[in-house]
Amino acid sequence: MTFYKFSVTVQMKNTIELYMSIIIITIFGVLAANMIAINVEANNVRSYQNSCIQAIENSGHDQGVIDQLISDSPYDLSVERIVSDGSVLSKVQVGYHYVIPLLNVNEYYSISGLAR
Repeated sequence: MTFYKFSVTVQMKNTIELYMSIIIITIFGVLAANMIAINVEANNVRSYQNSCIQAIENSGHDQGVIDQLISDSPYDLSVERIVSDGSVLSKVQVGYHYVIPLLNVNEYYSISGLAR
């Protein structure tokens, strides 16, 4: 009888450890998926900023093109024109939100670049 009681206790302990392991692995999997998604989003923002810089440079810093980019932007896009020594530069800043719901993280980041 004692052997049977010990066996049931060991089986319950193994079952609890198994379910705890599954829960922990699931949590880490969700966090890893969030981190990958955030990295992909950051790469998309960088790519979008580079395309905006190319469009501004190719248009010769035309205000109509800049206004069109700002109105069609899926991100927070701001363009500041800088005129110095007869040359025109445009500071292109793209902002986006960085969110990890499981960790309650909600940050705002922006990437800046110059169109020459």
